[in-house]
Amino acid sequence: GAEQDLDKNAGDDRTIRNPVENIVWRAGAAKTGEYVVKVNRFKSRSSGTLPTDFRVQLLIDGKVVEDRSEKVTGEKQLQEVMKFKLPYARQ
Repeated sequence: GAEQDLDKNAGDDRTIRNPVENIVWRAGAAKTGEYVVKVNRFKSRSSGTLPTDFRVQLLIDGKVVEDRSEKVTGEKQLQEVMKFKLPYARQ
């Protein structure tokens, strides 16, 4: 039931250096259960084979409850970043 607002660098026409993308649920739409957040660097662009820095924030009711900064190296490989449960409890 979550939706991605946009994929900043999906096209080949231009690359945004620091894209921001959001995955959101409408208020009250997220179901109880465990969630896993994964990042996928679909295609290397300006960084080539160098790692790409990224940041994932989990916001609940507009408040940051988890904040992770990591690097992704491969292409088209899902990299697990965090797990959380709803109702929310820090793990």
